[in-house]
Amino acid sequence: MRPCDDLLRPQRLWSTAEVLARPSAVPKTPGVYAWYFRNLDSVVPSLDCLASGELRLLYIGISPSAPPSNGKLPSR
Repeated sequence: MRPCDDLLRPQRLWSTAEVLARPSAVPKTPGVYAWYFRNLDSVVPSLDCLASGELRLLYIGISPSAPPSNGKLPSR
């Protein structure tokens, strides 16, 4: 399995309610994340987006690490 397979072929996706709940299902650790959506407005071009079932992958991002305590610049 390639490292990106977790993002492109996820075994599990969390709902909006799970992500916004407290405590959140989203880990509080730096890493890479992907946002999948369903019921997209027709103004959002998504035909060529990767799909996981009825969901479309619209965004992949990086959650940077916390700023270092030694005065160095934080990750971007």
